[in-house]
Amino acid sequence: MEKSPTLSMTLKHLAGSKTQDIQHTHGVSRSTVVQAISSTMNAIILEFGIPTFPFDNEHELQKLADGFKKKSTGDLFTNVVGAFDGYLLRISKRSIGKRSGVKDPIKYYCRKGFYAINCQVCCDADRKVTSVSMLCPGAVPDRLAHLKGSMYRSIETVRLPPKYHFVGYNAYPASDQMLTPCNRQQLRHDVRGRMDNYNFYLSQLRINIECCFGMIIEKFPILQTVLLTPKLSTACKTFMVCCIIHNLCIDERLADGDTVSRVFPARQRLTQVDGASSATVHLTEEDFELVNTVDELSAEELIQLQEIEGSQDVVDVDDLYTLSVREK
Repeated sequence: MEKSPTLSMTLKHLAGSKTQDIQHTHGVSRSTVVQAISSTMNAIILEFGIPTFPFDNEHELQKLADGFKKKSTGDLFTNVVGAFDGYLLRISKRSIGKRSGVKDPIKYYCRKGFYAINCQVCCDADRKVTSVSMLCPGAVPDRLAHLKGSMYRSIETVRLPPKYHFVGYNAYPASDQMLTPCNRQQLRHDVRGRMDNYNFYLSQLRINIECCFGMIIEKFPILQTVLLTPKLSTACKTFMVCCIIHNLCIDERLADGDTVSRVFPARQRLTQVDGASSATVHLTEEDFELVNTVDELSAEELIQLQEIEGSQDVVDVDDLYTLSVREK
């Protein structure tokens, strides 16, 4: 197969190579390099792109849910179809200069101390990107950026069948179709530790989006530094192309038969004992203890114990319909 010089230039660009180095390697002018990268990125987006999320396809939704189920210890979460989080795409100040048409550049200066675009991303259990929204500047919090996106509107209009749900962190609006961790205030009243356990097992699924970001950044070092493009549209295209090629790499791996589920085996974990000092610097080994986590074996033991001794938290069958997904 004949190698494409334009594709080679684009991949070198995404790998963090400077334009001068690409010029020297291929023996072309700077304008040729810029034009080749731009046309190749446009072609990749047009040819591949990121498919529309399958809200109306029950078969595809079930495949997504089965993928997350394999990563949930004890199959505690069976109907999760996506993990959400925000990614701050770093851009240079020249991207929002006078020529960019941006009226209020300060809105792009995020809380982490750099100019950025707020990218709302959703991934599946294989850490493939299933949705990207880049509608807001970096200073906009994740909650508002999510509310502005099409995914939120689809959730609000009940396009997603009621039995399925996404997972996200506390910034996202909690509902039966967006499971978020219990906050600190709720955990203070968590006498039996159930909310803490819920957070722990939910994190096994939420971590997939963090791993997705890590994989994309490792593949494309250009994202490890500030994007120097003078156009916001080019910055968005760059991140979109990185996500698309990331998905293609995962598809290739799965096609080669590498379908081993990345599980999170955990039988014990450390937890802070009651009455331990709240000051981190004063904590010692005696302030922590190992507690068993819920896996298939211990879950079965708990069920048998409940059948023998009975439950202290009996819920009437009719009341189940009034409980949220988190409470169930």
